[in-house]
Amino acid sequence: MKWSKLKEETIENIKAFSISGILVVAFYTLINNVEPLYGVCQAIFVALSPFIYGIGIAFLLNPLRKIIEYSWLEKTKLKPRTKKVIASFGALLIGIIMLFIFFSILIPQMISSIQTFLSSFEGYVDSARNFFESNNFFSDDLLKTLNPVIDKGVSMLGDWVSNIASSLNAILMY
Repeated sequence: MKWSKLKEETIENIKAFSISGILVVAFYTLINNVEPLYGVCQAIFVALSPFIYGIGIAFLLNPLRKIIEYSWLEKTKLKPRTKKVIASFGALLIGIIMLFIFFSILIPQMISSIQTFLSSFEGYVDSARNFFESNNFFSDDLLKTLNPVIDKGVSMLGDWVSNIASSLNAILMY
């Protein structure tokens, strides 16, 4: 059979079915081998993350740098490159100060919220336990098994949250 004797429509159908078949096989292979692909994507992200963070910080601080350079340092007799360097360091310093102020406001609120959550946590667990026991969602044997697990989980979660609160408090006092 010669390709030249086939109709144009048949040739287009053969091309379309071939491409569709290749795409189906590629998609199937991709789904079956998702773990290595995930590892590659994760490695690429880990390698590029410092650059991504740097671009983000530069994007956020660039308007502040322009204000410092063109408004505050406009009438000085410095070279343009020196103005840009001074404005960049000034913007970085102001950005760090703003972050410090933001976290010094945020951390006490977070500690207060964690303490409120811890003081109310036992009541939440007791009301959930009473709800499940009163509505017969679980059998008695399952409840007897789940109660120690829930108690252990509550204990671990309480310890974890109180450690977070003390760590945040230590950071705040630093």
